Amino acid sequence: SSRVSLAVASSQALCLLIVAVAYGEPPPRVATTIRMSDAAPSASTELALNRYIEYWYTSLTTGKGKQVRAACDSLTEPLHSAGSPIFKKAYSTLLSGQLQKAMTSKQVLVRINVMIAAKHLSDKSAVPLIGGGLADECPAVRLHAGRAVSLFADEGKLDEADQKAVLVHLQHACEIEMNQRVLEQQLEALAALTIQDAGSVLLTVLNNRVPDHAVLNADLPIKPEFDALTRQFRRFVNARINQNVNVPIEWAQMMTLVAYRYYCVSSKQLPQARAERRVKEHQHMILLCDTILHDAVPRVLAKKMNVKIDPPARLVGNVGEADWQMAPLRCAEWEALLKKLGFTIKQLAIPDNADRNADPDNDVMPRDHGAGSGQRRTAST
Repeated sequence: SSRVSLAVASSQALCLLIVAVAYGEPPPRVATTIRMSDAAPSASTELALNRYIEYWYTSLTTGKGKQVRAACDSLTEPLHSAGSPIFKKAYSTLLSGQLQKAMTSKQVLVRINVMIAAKHLSDKSAVPLIGGGLADECPAVRLHAGRAVSLFADEGKLDEADQKAVLVHLQHACEIEMNQRVLEQQLEALAALTIQDAGSVLLTVLNNRVPDHAVLNADLPIKPEFDALTRQFRRFVNARINQNVNVPIEWAQMMTLVAYRYYCVSSKQLPQARAERRVKEHQHMILLCDTILHDAVPRVLAKKMNVKIDPPARLVGNVGEADWQMAPLRCAEWEALLKKLGFTIKQLAIPDNADRNADPDNDVMPRDHGAGSGQRRTAST
């Protein structure tokens, strides 16, 4: 069978590798004829590929420092160099099995480089590999796993089944992630997925992130949330334009709620932001949420609920400049309107530091905003 042949070829490659190392032979190479072949790999070809992979796998898992990264580069080089699609798919399948083994390494540097290598894989075996990376105890490994998801999704490498599998891992990861930088990458990965379930999960995650911005300083980056909400809004608008696509009422409701709450958060934090970059981020978020609330969601909700609405004036007037001091007032006006659409006071509430001090057990626990901690939340049941 093919599995037996593969196991035999792998064993033979390992024996050849031991001999090569013992006699100080140069590293094996993948011949151009193999790379460019449009035929399915023969037994001898698989032997050559396994010998190459085994050599650099050994360097990856036993090397130190730069040796580990050099091994990672050598393992992935055939995948991003010239080669036929058939060759790359076969090589990717062989490589992914070794990368799965390497993920059991206790060395963080090895697991980080496994995730870096995973971004170059082209077959479905990358999905469980990335899922393991998202659950890793090391933030850097989780960070690179999130980058792999973003890259795979943006390049269209994930079909619907793959996206659903990745979404399970991402949703769990977002629920317990405490590292700010890692969570930002996970948001980007969620936003890159195109299945509708991913949109609902993303909006829920964004909504749960509101306390982190509401109770902490105004210089906490909000751009990741802005980017994710922008991509989700574009999909919402495209779905409305395409008459064949059904827009679930739950999606519209969550889009409305998230836009309103971030409108309020950025309106509150804007006057307190010190860095010019943060000021711009909050201004962009306010304008985005103003657009969402005006141009899309409330009208959809009002149409479905048979409620006539009179939305507040736009923040940007005819002169094309926003009156930022009016933003808090607009939030109050939107609150009154959204209550008419069925949103509750509890849903619309924005926590503040007073709430946090009065109730230390509420769900406004700030995340670790450094890059090195491996601490994670406990998943709710």
